[in-house]
Amino acid sequence: MKTVAFMTVLALALAGTALASATLTYKTDAQTERFVETGLRTWAGINLARKSKSAFCINGYYSRFEKRTGKHYPQKEYTNPKTGEYTVRFHSFACDLTLGSKTFKLYLLALPLNHWKVFVDR
Repeated sequence: MKTVAFMTVLALALAGTALASATLTYKTDAQTERFVETGLRTWAGINLARKSKSAFCINGYYSRFEKRTGKHYPQKEYTNPKTGEYTVRFHSFACDLTLGSKTFKLYLLALPLNHWKVFVDR
């Protein structure tokens, strides 16, 4: 009987872990812009650590990648229970990274643990 109870608890724990890893991570436009401006170290062979740069990011729904493939991620609405502040968060983003006179079109996916996947937005 103890073995059956142990196996049940183990199965529930593993199922919860698998479910948590399958969920999407959501971020705001501002969080994404902050990452592109301060966390992205290199792009297209350019060291961005000491470069003056600016970023503008919007929902990935408007990216070239999602328009071309037809794959769109859902958005998530969130209201902070303490402040009542309402925000909309997204899983994917289309960003313009500007370095002087150069502009790069980026497509970003938010990942768990504050990680990102960055692609050229084609």
